[in-house]
Amino acid sequence: GVWALADPFPAEASRSIRMRWESLIGGDRGAPPCEVLQFGNPGADGYSVNWAADLPVPPAYGNPGEEGAGNGLTVSVDTFDNGGSEAPGIEIKWKGSRIAFDNIHPNPELAKNFLRKGVFVDAELLVETNGIMTFTYDERVLRAILPDWNGLPGGRIMFGARTGGACDNHWIAELTIDSGLQQECGEDLRVTLTGNKITVRWSGGGFLVASPTLAQPSWESVSGNPQGTFETEAAGTARYFRVLCPPELIGGAAAASELDPRTIALAIPIVNPGIVTAERVLITSMTFGGVPVTAPLLPSGLGSVSPKGSVILQAQSEAIQLERGVSHQLIVAGTFTVGNKLLPFTISTQALLPRQSPGEAPLNTATVTPASSRGRWSAPCTRR
Repeated sequence: GVWALADPFPAEASRSIRMRWESLIGGDRGAPPCEVLQFGNPGADGYSVNWAADLPVPPAYGNPGEEGAGNGLTVSVDTFDNGGSEAPGIEIKWKGSRIAFDNIHPNPELAKNFLRKGVFVDAELLVETNGIMTFTYDERVLRAILPDWNGLPGGRIMFGARTGGACDNHWIAELTIDSGLQQECGEDLRVTLTGNKITVRWSGGGFLVASPTLAQPSWESVSGNPQGTFETEAAGTARYFRVLCPPELIGGAAAASELDPRTIALAIPIVNPGIVTAERVLITSMTFGGVPVTAPLLPSGLGSVSPKGSVILQAQSEAIQLERGVSHQLIVAGTFTVGNKLLPFTISTQALLPRQSPGEAPLNTATVTPASSRGRWSAPCTRR
């Protein structure tokens, strides 16, 4: 049987994909007409998931089957060895060639039993923008790097399964497909040694740092690149690596009040939900309702914002002819540092300008959503 899906990412050459589904293989008990046994067990043949631009139209028996089809990406769950020692196991193929294989267990009978349990198990196919490919089946994880990866323009998706002298149910449920994935900072950090070359890879951004010891670590930045790769020779003293994830400054619900006919007071919560201190926070521009603020004079430093911490920026703007009783856009931009890295940030939020006459209303309470997400707390500004 075949399940064919149109290109899930029209008009773009998708460079990342995540597919998740529930998989069930099993049901054959060796009774006619499916009496063939292998490794002492019934059941065959498995199935493949294919992502390629040249999949068969129309598909046919075994094209695709458990071995896959097309000159793109294939992952397979193969339960029957057809003479090539290709099964039982899970496999990744790229452009028709095997690049990774997991035989599950040295005993093929146990491996086959694992793959065809007759119950739904979790499966996931993940391709990252840097070409790192992960196939997870029932908590078995298989990884590979796709050579010369640059996406699959026009790639369709096709599930294919077949049976022969042995049979099985091959059921797919709860399929989801996503593209343009945002990896978590520092996700999947790994180190490999090839000859005298050490390669460190990670996903989702962040800065690679190293320390010669873990007893009293002294983490220092090392060079990296946007693809999350660092290479060095295996020489000198040992080093330990980790990924430092930069904080992201975000804004809470800001407050505004008209102090007098010429002045609007503003209070803007700035929150650091991360686990690293944002140092030397510097405000370089700030507008309310599209008009630059008059105080503080910019650039203006706020010092540091600790992990899970926050500060409230107080400012003033001219009492321009903005509509009262409605919210107006407040934009704050600036920079902060993490170690020796200078990082930009922009906060866009809204502030309600009350209807009261100038000087009659206190500055509305500026509400901060704590980074710990355990509730809300507020920092009242009662200036009149």
